[in-house]
Amino acid sequence: MPVYKTANNKVVADEPEADDLFVQVVWHGPHEDGRHMVGFEGPIEPIAEYQRTIEWAVSMAEYMRFPLYVVPLRIQDALKTERMKRAVERLTDQERGELRRMIVARLAEVMRDCDDPDLRADAYDQLLELKVIRL
Repeated sequence: MPVYKTANNKVVADEPEADDLFVQVVWHGPHEDGRHMVGFEGPIEPIAEYQRTIEWAVSMAEYMRFPLYVVPLRIQDALKTERMKRAVERLTDQERGELRRMIVARLAEVMRDCDDPDLRADAYDQLLELKVIRL
C-alpha cells in the first residue's frame, strides 16, 4: 500500500486488484458530535484513471487537514457508496424502473455472451436476487 507524503499530510493508496473497475478518493473531516468523524467521498472514476486520481489526491492533500485515501472499487463496492445511494434515492419511480430494465438487460447479455463462467454465474445470481429468474 503506497503512502505519498506531502509537507503537511499524506495520501494512502490501495493497490487495485484485477476485478476493480473504479477508483475513488475518500477522506474524513472534523468531528460533528465530538465522537464521530464525518466522511467525504470524491467522484467515482474509472480504474483507468487510478494514477491521475492519486496525482489529484496528492495535489489536494496540502489543503486538507486529514489524510486522503485512494480506494479502488469493485462494482459491488461502487454501488454501496453514499454518493450512489443518494443518487438512486433522487430517482423518480420511472427513472428507477428504467435503470432496473437496463441492469436486467446487461446481466442477460453477460449470461448470453460472456465466455467467463464465473461472470455468467454472478450475473445469474444477480438476476435471481432481482427476482427476474425464479427457481
